Amino acid sequence: MSNIADLSAETALQEALLAVFSADATLVQLLGDPVRVMDVAASAPSFPFIEIARHETRSRSGDQVEAHEHVIDLRVLTRWNGRGEARTLLGELRRVIDSADWPVGTWHVVYCHAVYSDVLALRDGRTYRGVLRIRAMTQRA
Repeated sequence: MSNIADLSAETALQEALLAVFSADATLVQLLGDPVRVMDVAASAPSFPFIEIARHETRSRSGDQVEAHEHVIDLRVLTRWNGRGEARTLLGELRRVIDSADWPVGTWHVVYCHAVYSDVLALRDGRTYRGVLRIRAMTQRA
């Protein structure tokens, strides 16, 4: 992990997410140690895994504060226990995000919560993808 103090708001939030996911025993049990989180899916990944599919950022800065609103789509891909496993993983991610003790560096996570989720089967008939959209606000500390 990088020094959070030297990072952009986007990178700091992604690294903070990885830190809280990696610190959760249930996610480690479900997703391996280290927790399988990817920016880009590997050609032959180990299932299940999380993919950071989208990270949109908008400035919400004012005269005295630098702040950014983030929308991040996390994808969970699984092949072992269908929709049920995908829903379980989404629920665990939501639990961890909603109860996180966010690391503090130059960027403070003002809020971070899930706003949308869905599970669907992919064309191959054996892979299921869960999507969890989170909304967050970061502010320069």
